[in-house]
Amino acid sequence: MRLIAIALLAALGCGGNDGVSPATAQADCAAFISDSYCQKIVPCYSGLTQADCVAAAQVAVDCTSATGEDSAGLSTCKSQLAASTCTVLTSDPSTVTLPASCMHIFTH
Repeated sequence: MRLIAIALLAALGCGGNDGVSPATAQADCAAFISDSYCQKIVPCYSGLTQADCVAAAQVAVDCTSATGEDSAGLSTCKSQLAASTCTVLTSDPSTVTLPASCMHIFTH
């Protein structure tokens, strides 16, 4: 589960801010974790539950501290993540390989 959190931390690290409010960025960050990231990652790992994925991700990335986001990047990330296969996402056994568009979409 640690690798799941590490990959997400890289994805949600420091990013752009296109003028969304902190409240919107925080809500979008939490929604990304539960509705996009974990929905796609859970089936790739035997024994990983949605609840465990969300819990690990929320520990790694405190969405409550998000202050902004790159909305266009988030949209692209969601689309590319949805189209990714488990083979691609798990190609590096030490982490989750996310699409490049998922890097630095939220500002903390």
